[in-house]
Amino acid sequence: MAKPAPTAESKSPGGGSSASAASEATDPHWADQVTDLIVDGVDKVRDRTVNPIQAMAKYVVYGAVIAVLALPMLVLSLVLLVRILDAFLPGEVWLPYLILGALFVIAGMVLWAKRTP
Repeated sequence: MAKPAPTAESKSPGGGSSASAASEATDPHWADQVTDLIVDGVDKVRDRTVNPIQAMAKYVVYGAVIAVLALPMLVLSLVLLVRILDAFLPGEVWLPYLILGALFVIAGMVLWAKRTP
């Protein structure tokens, strides 16, 4: 049996017509399609905004952890180097300080000469 064509009298009380009901009946997956369209749009926005910021934050956190671990290791390495030099060099402890100080001054002069003006 064929459906009658929608007329002006066949409007639903909510303001919609039976034509929209007929189109809903012809495409039962319209809600899934609209949902997929919205999800795809949100995914595109997230890929362009949240993901780069999240990657940058990850590198900032890794850098902070490395800095927090590297600074004490540098200090402890210098203390160890002074103690080793003090144990193997004759005389007072000023000699290892003099040697390390001279090495740091030379390294600083080399780096200063290589800087770009």
